Amino acid sequence: MDPAVALVLCLSCLFLLSLWRQSSGRGRLPSGPTPLPIIGNILQLDVKDMSKSLTNFSKVYGPVFTVYFGLKPIVVLHGYEAVKEALIDHGEKFSGRGSFPVAEKVNKGLGILFSNGKRWKEIRRFSLMTLRNFGMGKRSIEDRVQEEALCLVEELRKTNASPCDPTFILGCAPCNVICSVIFHNRFDYKDQRFLNLMEKFNENLRILSSPWIQVCNNFPALIDYLPGSHNKVVKNFAYVKSYVLERIKEHQESLDMDNPRDFIDCFLIKMEQLSKVYGPVFTLYFGLERMVVLHGYEAVKEALIDLGEEFSGRGHFPLADRANRGFGIVFSNGKRWKEIRRFSLMTLRNFGMGKRSIEDRVQEEARCLVEELRKTKGSPCDPTFILGCAPCNVICSIIFHKRFDYKDQQFLKVMEKLNENVKILSSPWIQICNNFPPFIDYFPGAHNKLLKNIAFLKSYILEKVKEHQESMDMNNPRDFIDCFLMKMEKEKHNQQSEFTIENLENTAVDLFGAGTETTSTTLRYALLLLLKHPEVTALKSLWPCVHSVFWPGTHGGAAWI
Repeated sequence: MDPAVALVLCLSCLFLLSLWRQSSGRGRLPSGPTPLPIIGNILQLDVKDMSKSLTNFSKVYGPVFTVYFGLKPIVVLHGYEAVKEALIDHGEKFSGRGSFPVAEKVNKGLGILFSNGKRWKEIRRFSLMTLRNFGMGKRSIEDRVQEEALCLVEELRKTNASPCDPTFILGCAPCNVICSVIFHNRFDYKDQRFLNLMEKFNENLRILSSPWIQVCNNFPALIDYLPGSHNKVVKNFAYVKSYVLERIKEHQESLDMDNPRDFIDCFLIKMEQLSKVYGPVFTLYFGLERMVVLHGYEAVKEALIDLGEEFSGRGHFPLADRANRGFGIVFSNGKRWKEIRRFSLMTLRNFGMGKRSIEDRVQEEARCLVEELRKTKGSPCDPTFILGCAPCNVICSIIFHKRFDYKDQQFLKVMEKLNENVKILSSPWIQICNNFPPFIDYFPGAHNKLLKNIAFLKSYILEKVKEHQESMDMNNPRDFIDCFLMKMEKEKHNQQSEFTIENLENTAVDLFGAGTETTSTTLRYALLLLLKHPEVTALKSLWPCVHSVFWPGTHGGAAWI
């Protein structure tokens, strides 16, 4: 066959393949500019000002659109709202990494940046936890940063104010802080090994930003059969990995299992721990029900923090199933739990949870709590109920956009039901009911009172929901209920939506139950510790404040204990 004919046939086949791939994929992807065969939208993009090109596309196709780099479709999220919705509101669904053939050639799907699924979750969780233990995001890393800052300043002074490019020196400083966490060792800026590492990193950054790497990622066959800068990337990564492996071998020889020095030590210890078959994890039987017990801090931490995703499900609690029917947050599971929990966390954060913006509500409630305690005039009292009212009122301000007076009859009833339920749930009878579910239907007992109390709380919340429905402004949500109702409205055509009135009722009850009891118990224990240990130096500054509230004008305090 004539070579020219063969070339034309090959190009024609490639052309048809390109058309088929683009047409088959476009039906499942957001709309975007029409791609050309083989080269996609490359000619429609200004490589020198990519952001301007993408902004122009977003004006035509909206904040979510598809462009083609060669045969590869890329979904673009343009603007803060689109990125926030995908990566925060739906972070779990969008947590995966795309396919980068050059990266896969280098890392083989290992590590954090380009791994996926269970591997990515486990390694990322372990790495974040370990880095935090070594000070990341805390003041404890400040000494390392300040030490490195001093070295950086000294290095810059050596230029004697002559013109220089500080890029390399400014890269050395953060690299050295990372080295101190990973290797427990910082390097001199003239150390040849350190300079080699920096050179490899900087060279890889330049190459990975080049158009050739984009070409390789879109046409993976080029990686194996053509020369080019991608081969240099692979060699540089191989050099860095060989250096890290040397350091790992050094660490293995000097490892102290009880005293990890750095990230490598922690990783090696984790590898050693996973090799053990038995540990502080055992099974007990409560009646016919099996209970797996995690005994000790390390076992609990490993299960609920290191492997939090795998242990995120709830066990089977027949009494809770009867009360909540699997709705809400505390006793739901699977997709429902993830969606309701994600929405609730996001909404609570929007209303200030974990931020300074909620401080005004807390301070207002603290003032009311102090006034209520002052009314005791230093006489002996049990502050349990009053300390429960304060956190409950903060929760009310977020859920109902309203706080209640401590003498409000309906508020007192809500508090009474919550406190009564906590007592009942802690009783042996509830354990019996959960282990022998037929008792729930055919025997009298405290479990019936529990179910009645939950029904009362749900009916109260339903009243509030109806009030909100009558006065709701879709553009101005006032509280948690408004946000939930707006979400219900958005998803009213989705038959599988988890945003229903039943879920709203149970989620609100869960927020009250979880937030009120835990916070009030913490406050009670904090006060008890202050009263029992006024001599502790760290507490001395707080003691006069507590004393002035509980015993104004007195020198006493033992009566309250």
